[in-house]
Amino acid sequence: MKKGRIFLGILFFSGIIGFWGFTQLADGQQKPGAPKKPPAAASKLPDLKVVHTDHQPAGDVSPGKTIIFKVTVKNFGTGPAPGTVKPDGSTTPDGYMIDLSLSKEMIRDPVKSHVVPSPYNFTEGMLLKGGRISRTEDLAPGAQKEYSASVEIPKNIKPEKYWIGVSLDPFNKVAEGPPTGESDNAVNHGITVK
Repeated sequence: MKKGRIFLGILFFSGIIGFWGFTQLADGQQKPGAPKKPPAAASKLPDLKVVHTDHQPAGDVSPGKTIIFKVTVKNFGTGPAPGTVKPDGSTTPDGYMIDLSLSKEMIRDPVKSHVVPSPYNFTEGMLLKGGRISRTEDLAPGAQKEYSASVEIPKNIKPEKYWIGVSLDPFNKVAEGPPTGESDNAVNHGITVK
């Protein structure tokens, strides 16, 4: 066997330290068991982001009324983002959904379960009636889609400023990559109840 060099490396990832190494022989071959070629490039991943929100009728909202809430989602990643509705019309639970919740404080964590309270009275962080957009389409890289939902404002809500929290992929079904990954999946839309 010809003399060669030993390569060692230390990999630090998410608090875990890993070691790897291989022997590079003088003739350029690697010792058996070492990789024959560089590892494949990372999979192409989607990166979903809410780029626009709106409600109609515009302006202040009233207790007990229904508003139309619109949200536009864009895929900034390099891979497709699976929705819940397939081209043939069938559905799958393995795609992204959108939750619309109501709070006095802005939401920060998009991966949080929201529920519709019973009876339907204001509760901090509640899912609005009609506020789960569960029929979503696949989004190719660079594609965007506008969704709308008819949501009901609770009757017992007090007049003041609130936030409609938009949680994109609240069940974390879609693995996201750069540029921002999961960090931008929560957006807040201010409303005033009068």
